[in-house]
Amino acid sequence: VSEAKVTYVSQIPYKSIMKWFNHGLQCAMMCAVQAFSTFEARRSTGLRTLTFAQSADAMKLEIEELREDAKRRLEKLNEQVARRRVSQENSTENSTMAVSEIVTSTPVSEPMTRRKPAVKVEETKTPVSEEIVVTTNEPVTIPRKVTEQRDARDALTLLEGMTWKIVLNIGRERGTWMPQEWGESGQRLVLNLNVRFTPQQLYDRDDFLNGVAGSRVLEVVGHEVVTGPSIKEGERTIKARNGGWKVSQDGPAGTKLLRFYFEVMEEVQREGEDVSCPKGRVYCTCGYFPQGGRSETKEMLRWQKEQSDRRLRMLNDRINEDKSPISWNKLAAMKEITKESWNFKKLVKEVAEAEMREPDASSLRLSDDFTVGLSKEGGVCRKVEKGLSIEYHILGRFGARYESKK
Repeated sequence: VSEAKVTYVSQIPYKSIMKWFNHGLQCAMMCAVQAFSTFEARRSTGLRTLTFAQSADAMKLEIEELREDAKRRLEKLNEQVARRRVSQENSTENSTMAVSEIVTSTPVSEPMTRRKPAVKVEETKTPVSEEIVVTTNEPVTIPRKVTEQRDARDALTLLEGMTWKIVLNIGRERGTWMPQEWGESGQRLVLNLNVRFTPQQLYDRDDFLNGVAGSRVLEVVGHEVVTGPSIKEGERTIKARNGGWKVSQDGPAGTKLLRFYFEVMEEVQREGEDVSCPKGRVYCTCGYFPQGGRSETKEMLRWQKEQSDRRLRMLNDRINEDKSPISWNKLAAMKEITKESWNFKKLVKEVAEAEMREPDASSLRLSDDFTVGLSKEGGVCRKVEKGLSIEYHILGRFGARYESKK
């Protein structure tokens, strides 16, 4: 039996057992290392996610603070404007109310010294009305009875009776459909005339004015057009007829357009030049901008554009200060830059449209009473009928200057 046991033990595969034991130990160690690395990766990802969430929350809070600041400034501005306009209205109303109170509260038989209490009542009314406007919790509505009184009137009445000097600069312009040889040399023809925008109704229908509704008679002062002097010849006087004018709402970005025309009795051309003004009606168009009751929309959009530009600069500085090759804060800032860039482009477009609707006074030709502003330059064209279609060929451009008002 002892010999058999020794023989059995000696046949046990000891090396293979150790080999499998070492292999299992290596597998266990690899699993432990992999589990530890997975745990560390998840823990670091959670920390990074927490950091990104905290930065996003901080940015949201900053944006909300900016919005609240803009809202407070807008409310303060509206409040100041409302107080000023209401005080202007109340100054006239309170004066008449005080006079009526003095008359009704004081008997005829009483002496004149007893009228002082009525004067005191009148003096305390203006501060009370101002206090009500300032302390009310309702949205502030700006009254338009004083500063926007001119806007309430029809836009046509602002031009009625005014005389403007029109200077036509005839010559080849880009995009014209005039013949190729017309104005090819680059020469220009200058025509001067004075026109009066009368309130008389125009009954001569013309497609350029889009019907007779709202159309008025345009009077050519002296019924003449004077050519500008040149080296070869001096001034010439050309006979002209009255035309029509109208203010329409078909301008770019919802602006108003002034359309008018007059008629030249003969073709105007200097000797040896290839540019001319054809015989017939000459049509002119320019921007028309009433100056009463201008809103604060343009200034608010400009302020928002400046704030957006400042926000973009701050985000770019934050990215430049972060020197790490990979940073979640940098990625978050890049995301905010993309969002803010779209907002900035939108504001740039809105500011451009607002400036088109309400241009600065320095870019307009204003009347002496500052009620009407015309664009510094306008377009000049002629009508060409081809069968059933009507074409307007560009002749040049013109400028206007206020003369007087009858």
